[in-house]
Amino acid sequence: MESHLKKGMIISLFVAMLFGSCKKEKPVTNSTVYPSSRGNNNNPPPPVVVCDGSRPVINATLTPVGSLSLARIEIVAASSGDKILFIGGMHAGQNWWNEAVPADIYDISNDTWNVHWLVPDNPQFTHFRFGAAIASVGNKILFAGGGDGMGDNQTSRVDIYNVSSGSWSVASLSSARQGVVAATIGDKVLFAGGFGYPDGGNWGMFSTVDIYDNSNNSWSTSNLSHARMDITATTVGNKIYFAGGRDEMGASTTIDIYDATTGSWSVSSLQQPRTDMASIATDRKIFWAGGHTLNGTGWSNSDNAEILDLNTGGTSHTCILPRSVFNAVKKDEYIIFFTGYNGGQGDQFEIYNTVTDKWSTGMLNQKIQGATVISVNNKIFVAGGLVNGTYSSQVWKLDF
Repeated sequence: MESHLKKGMIISLFVAMLFGSCKKEKPVTNSTVYPSSRGNNNNPPPPVVVCDGSRPVINATLTPVGSLSLARIEIVAASSGDKILFIGGMHAGQNWWNEAVPADIYDISNDTWNVHWLVPDNPQFTHFRFGAAIASVGNKILFAGGGDGMGDNQTSRVDIYNVSSGSWSVASLSSARQGVVAATIGDKVLFAGGFGYPDGGNWGMFSTVDIYDNSNNSWSTSNLSHARMDITATTVGNKIYFAGGRDEMGASTTIDIYDATTGSWSVSSLQQPRTDMASIATDRKIFWAGGHTLNGTGWSNSDNAEILDLNTGGTSHTCILPRSVFNAVKKDEYIIFFTGYNGGQGDQFEIYNTVTDKWSTGMLNQKIQGATVISVNNKIFVAGGLVNGTYSSQVWKLDF
């Protein structure tokens, strides 16, 4: 019974992401600010922000730069030097998780592509890499964990790509899991949370944090304040903020804060429980945008962005297009909150100008959902996803 319930949760959430119906998006310019109550698990709910519909619309363009080896959605990406690694994800067809995992490598210095097929430890069991985490440190890119499309099988494998030598090596997390998140701070990469079989027999979520130290090629472990999956991780200064996620009660408000200087942890909280959100930091402000939230009628996409000013401790909120499972990246003075899953939309996204404190709506000429977006050398690349409802292998450069 437990296995069927677990599968039902994962499948129903994925279907909701693809086909869920959300209220019509209304672009906004105004936001509401009020004092923060960080560290209090009984935070008041976020205010209702009135959307006045006056944001300017900017037409965006997508210029093809190459193709992935397979059309797929929910890829993860990271860069080191002039190379971008696009890896993992899900493609169409049955039992896709039993197939080899491609790592597509784009060298932006000479505009060339290569593909490396990950060699499994066991051909029957280790192609499970959906819901894996990725991060770069120094000249290395680490791709860790992952599982199949049903939540039954996970791996602890960590594939490490050395950008300088072009070589690959393999390490291991302390436990096999998917729905894990990664963030880099200094010489360290932290892999936090996830789900799988924490006690070896019963399905559940992890509080485990695996810490890779690139300075001496060593591994250690720590723990979040409580177990959860699909967290976001944001590095600001000497700290990483592991926020939200899904726990045994639904969406979480918890923020676990890792201080790299002292190696210590503290706990704070979001003002809206959410998972599968986008997060990004700039000028000592952290943006937690959209995501799934759980209310009396079930799971829905949030149209709220929570903004924490670390200098003042104050929190503000603004409206975004309601969606989940998406990324935010920076280019020049802009932050781009790209499209996600939002009930069949996917042709609009937010552009925030950090200098003028103004928001705009980016408009695409096609609908894209489930794509990954990464900013490298001040260029934004968009890869894969569902394009007008069809799995795509295309990689574009985004301009606006």
